[in-house]
Amino acid sequence: MRPTIGDVDAAVLLDIELSAIMHREKFTRDPGPVIAALRERAGAATEQLNRSVGAWVGFYDTDDTRALCVGLLEAFPGARRYVSVGAEARFRRVHGTG
Repeated sequence: MRPTIGDVDAAVLLDIELSAIMHREKFTRDPGPVIAALRERAGAATEQLNRSVGAWVGFYDTDDTRALCVGLLEAFPGARRYVSVGAEARFRRVHGTG
């Protein structure tokens, strides 16, 4: 079992780490190293990896990130079912006080 930080669950921490790996290289034209890093970090947590990748692709897919997004979906076909989660979050109205 992975450690937690305060009240943050290990699964949440893994999602943050996976998202950070993708985000740092979001403009890459070579998705191979990103895919390798994701596989290494996720280990046996393949369903969580699929969720994280799909949601990230749904949120960040643009012309500028397309090479990475296409590569991720080819490498992790199970992520496709989570793309709508990220897309929905991207276009959700932001709550505010003003």
